[in-house]
Amino acid sequence: MATDTLTASNLVAAERDGEYGLTVPLRIDKVERTPDHDWWAQLVHCSDVLGTHVKLTVFDDDDCDLVDYSFQEGTWYEFDDVNPDVYQGTIGIKAKWDRQVRQLSGRPEMPPSDTTDIVRRLGAADAIAALDIETITTVSERELEPPNPDHQELLCTGVGYRGSPSEEIEAEVLFREDETASAELDAIEAVVNWIDARDVDVLITFGGAWFDLPVLVGRAERAAAEIGEPGRAENVRTALESYYHADLSSAKNRVLGEGSLEDMAEHVGSPAPKTLWTDYETGLEPQTWRESQWEIMREEDRDPPSGDLADPTVFNSDVPYFGEAWLTASAAGEDNRASNLYACLETYTLADIHPLFAIADDERSTGQPSFPMTY
Repeated sequence: MATDTLTASNLVAAERDGEYGLTVPLRIDKVERTPDHDWWAQLVHCSDVLGTHVKLTVFDDDDCDLVDYSFQEGTWYEFDDVNPDVYQGTIGIKAKWDRQVRQLSGRPEMPPSDTTDIVRRLGAADAIAALDIETITTVSERELEPPNPDHQELLCTGVGYRGSPSEEIEAEVLFREDETASAELDAIEAVVNWIDARDVDVLITFGGAWFDLPVLVGRAERAAAEIGEPGRAENVRTALESYYHADLSSAKNRVLGEGSLEDMAEHVGSPAPKTLWTDYETGLEPQTWRESQWEIMREEDRDPPSGDLADPTVFNSDVPYFGEAWLTASAAGEDNRASNLYACLETYTLADIHPLFAIADDERSTGQPSFPMTY
C-alpha cells in the first residue's frame, strides 16, 4: 500500500527516468471542451496536493474513452496507471481510458512524496529573475522558422530581478556590442552572469521553454564553435539548465487559451506600454518591410499585429529590422542614429519585464511549476 501521495515532482522525475504507470491524485480546476480542435477534445487543468499545476490533454481519438468524460471542477480524482507528459514547461499526464480515473471523496490525506525539490511552485518563490530575448534574423521572412538557432542571432536580452515581493524590480537590457560571433557569445554569457550574480529562486519567461532558452543555448554553441571556444557554450548550457524555470505561457494557456504576453499582461491588469518608432529618429519606415511580412503572415493563417501598415507601434516582428539598422549604424559611426535606434530597442525590450512579474504575481499563476529543463 502506498504511504505517500505522488505530485508534479514525481511526474518530472518519472519523465526523466523513463518510469511509467503512476497513480496520481489531482483536483480538477478547469475543464475546456474543444470540439473544434484538430487534435484534442478536452484540456483538463488540474492541481496536485501541493497546489502545483498539472494538465491532462484528452486527445480526440477513437480509442480514447475520456473524450466525453464529465470531469467535475473542484473535485479530486485519482488517475491510475498514467504516464508523465512533461513538455516545454508544462507538467502533464497521459490517460485514455475511464478505468484510469476514479473520483475521490476529497483531498488525499497521505503526505506528499519526498521528491527532493524537483519542482518549485511559483507562488512559494521569493527571489525571482525574468528574461526576455530579442533577435535579428539571418534568413528571409518566408524561410524563418523560430526557434531555429540557424535562422536568428541574439540582439539583446531584457533581464529583471526582485529579491522578494515587497522589493522594487531591477531591470535592464543587455546588448551585444557588434555583429561578430565573439560579441554575440559575450552577450549570452552576460545574461548568465547577470542571473548568477543574484540569489534567484525561480527564473520566469513567457515562451522561454520553447524559444528564449533554446535560442540562447543554440546561439552560444554556434558562436563558440565559430571562434574555437566550445567550452564556453557548454558552460552556458550548464547554467541555463540549472535554473528553476517557470514558463508563464503555460499560465496564459490555463487562463486565456490562445494569446500573447501582452494579452495576458492586460488580463492581469498590467498592460505592457507601447513603444512608438515615431518617437525616435531611426531613419526607418516600417511600411517598407511590413507589407510583404504581413502578407506572409496572412498566407500562414496568422493575424498581422495591426490593420495599419503605418501603425507607429513597434511590434515584435519589427525588432529584427530595427536591430540590424542599429548594428549597421553603430559600425558606420552614425552616432545620432545609432543612439536613437538603441533607445527605441531598449524601451521596447524593457516594456515586457514588469508585466512578466505582474503575471507571476497573479493568483492564477501561484501554482505554476518551475523546474530545471533541458534545451
